[in-house]
Amino acid sequence: MRRATSFSVGLLIAIGFAVAPVAATRGQDTETVRHKPNDLARTLEQHKRWLDSHHKEGRRAVLRDADLRGADLHKVDLRMADLHNADLRGANLTDTIFDWPDMLEANLRGAKGWSGMLANKNIFTLEDLRVTLHAHLKWLESHHTEGAKADLSEANLRGANLSKADLSEADLRGTNMRGANLSEADLSEADLREANLQDATFDWPGTLEADLRGAKGWSGKLATKRIVSLEDLRMTLHAHLKWLETHCAEGAAADLTGADLSRANLRGGNLTKAVLRGTNLFEANLFRANLRQANLSGANLSGANLRQADLSMADLSEANLTGAILNDAILNETVLIGTDLTGALFFDADVFHALYEPKPEKLPEIYGIAYAKHIDEMNYILTPYGLVELRQAFKDGGLRKQERELTYAIKHAERLRSGFLESSLLYAMFEFTCKYGLAPFRPLVLLFVVMAFFAVLYIIVLRIDVLLSLMKKLRLPVCNPTCVEGRLGRIWKVRQEDSIHEDKNARAVERVFAKGLKVILLGLYFSLQSAFYMGWRDFNVGNWIARIQREEYSLKATGLIRTLSGIQSLISLYLLVLFLLTYFGRPFDNL
Repeated sequence: MRRATSFSVGLLIAIGFAVAPVAATRGQDTETVRHKPNDLARTLEQHKRWLDSHHKEGRRAVLRDADLRGADLHKVDLRMADLHNADLRGANLTDTIFDWPDMLEANLRGAKGWSGMLANKNIFTLEDLRVTLHAHLKWLESHHTEGAKADLSEANLRGANLSKADLSEADLRGTNMRGANLSEADLSEADLREANLQDATFDWPGTLEADLRGAKGWSGKLATKRIVSLEDLRMTLHAHLKWLETHCAEGAAADLTGADLSRANLRGGNLTKAVLRGTNLFEANLFRANLRQANLSGANLSGANLRQADLSMADLSEANLTGAILNDAILNETVLIGTDLTGALFFDADVFHALYEPKPEKLPEIYGIAYAKHIDEMNYILTPYGLVELRQAFKDGGLRKQERELTYAIKHAERLRSGFLESSLLYAMFEFTCKYGLAPFRPLVLLFVVMAFFAVLYIIVLRIDVLLSLMKKLRLPVCNPTCVEGRLGRIWKVRQEDSIHEDKNARAVERVFAKGLKVILLGLYFSLQSAFYMGWRDFNVGNWIARIQREEYSLKATGLIRTLSGIQSLISLYLLVLFLLTYFGRPFDNL
């Protein structure tokens, strides 16, 4: 009995020791973790790199349960950071960039930064805004059974950051949201009647179902001079989206020909196949707008924000894009004929198969389009003048790679316009071998590929006896081995009369025999000598290779091997010359 009791006590003690660390760890998980200033600075720096590199470098900031009381986060970019249950009491959040889904569980009491005012004149702090959004989200998720609907009618939310906030069905009547950041916020079925949205940033996908009647902020004009309000614009975009979704069965296509939509907010709007001929979109916000196959011929897009917009197959002929921002935009097969591109920015824009024929001397910002994607795939219809002009600008700016890319684009387009025979010859001679100078090292790579290919042929010919023996074993008809070897040829070691060698009995000409690994080495060496057999004056690589030999002799062939060696020499000489010309010069610029 005592032994059993002792065993039970020991077991309980062991279990206690095993459970204690786990309990302690769980306790630590629920506590806030204090970040030292240096550690926090490093974390934020890594997070900035992570955002700037599109998640390729750096590391996402994980500040879950972090103690950030009193931290100075002025102008820090905290988008996509994990701030779940973070303690930000008294922190400086002035001009801090963040998204509300990351902040809803944080503690923002006493945080410095933005503040507004409710309709009853009570101060509305960041913490009050967080509590309101949190309760509203709960109200939505519980189908109106828990939490509370956000009622911010008549409130002053000027300059508020509501990025990615869920305000669907919220009461925002008469709310002052001038200059507010509503990017990617969900405003579906929100009541925004009489709200002030002047200079506010919002996306149309989340606003198409909102009520914008009487909303202040922007107004434009149709070609008929009729005033266009935000609600009119919403209805037009809503009807156009329905027209697209029902394959033209319902709704109505957006036709804003000649309308004045200057400085309009069309952020994220779907204007696929819309007609915008001659439309004034001066300094309009078209960030992430879908303009696929849209007709924008003659439109004024000067100063417009077209970052990340999709302009695939859009018609921008005769359009004015002076100073427009097209960074990260998609311009696949976009028509740029007669377009004014003066000072337009094309950083990381995709111009695959874009028809590039802008107005003469109306070039985009050179160091912007230099980093556009697929500039070597741009095309033209009537004249390559635009591409030639852009290539010259790259040349003057020392942008050699981009210069080569445009040379390829021009010559490739010319080849496609030529006849079958000429096109095939140009492809084999220049496009496949070096892409008209765009791939200057490709001839060198092909030279070694050819060398390896012919080496295999030489090895097969040298060991034809093995092949004949195998054919005999398989009882296949075999020709006279001597006759076969005579036709295929042999490799001979030839010594000159004035050559120096130690063996006095060595013959001037003797056949080279090899077996096993030596056959492979001989085939490779003979292929190397054949590749560099030809030279010009003192520039003869074959002679330089021969000097490496321990004895003074040269390898020569007869029969088929000699013919193959001659063909290899010609091909190799062409590839070597092509490499030297394309790497050190510009042989295709004037062709």
